[in-house]
Amino acid sequence: MAADTALLTADWGQTRYVAAHPDGFHEINPILGRHPSESTVNAQFAVAIPAYWLSVWILPPREDRGYKRWFNRRTFEVLVTAGESANVGRNFSIGAGLRF
Repeated sequence: MAADTALLTADWGQTRYVAAHPDGFHEINPILGRHPSESTVNAQFAVAIPAYWLSVWILPPREDRGYKRWFNRRTFEVLVTAGESANVGRNFSIGAGLRF
């Protein structure tokens, strides 16, 4: 959970950087649009990070009531880690810095 929060925070900083440099970068997240404002980026991550925490809290642990569920807290965390690692890595590779 801490690693995912760190990755989400890094993605937030990179997305703010992209928003501050519309001449050199554009956003690929369709929810934000190609050139979001920093306030739009802040609003999205202000919702996304607590929503992530809430999802982890709500999802069942690996074993729930004696049987294994295929989609559980661990699976969700692995998927978020993979997705955010790809986002942060891609942003880093195109030269997006962090802006807070």
